[in-house]
Amino acid sequence: MNTYNFIRTFDSIKFDKIELISDKKFISFKNRDWDLEKTEIEIFDLNTGVCLNKIEYEDNDDQYIQCISVISNELIVIGSTNGEIKLWNIEPGQCLQTMGENILYLDCIIKLSDEKIACCTENASIDVWNIKTGE
Repeated sequence: MNTYNFIRTFDSIKFDKIELISDKKFISFKNRDWDLEKTEIEIFDLNTGVCLNKIEYEDNDDQYIQCISVISNELIVIGSTNGEIKLWNIEPGQCLQTMGENILYLDCIIKLSDEKIACCTENASIDVWNIKTGE
């Protein structure tokens, strides 16, 4: 039987979902709700629990984050319920490009390579995107 050692609890952090960026950082997001005015995307130090950066993500009643995929230590892709896919540089918290503005609700995004992602939509299609070109 395997035994595991408890490492840390992140009590004060609200999560909807988290993704590991590296062995030292992770990203979390909490969608806007009755006690939160905006969707919060935060990058944390895995060892200390200190928030390293917050990303301002504009959303509205018809759109919220459905999924996040880590591309590299600097880049993430965010999929929202209105079908938008946004490529972000997490250090300055800057949106680099928006893709798929008219596609269906996204269920998930996965990294295929440093340049390509695959997205699964509500109609069970899988779309492949080149994040360098936006096509």
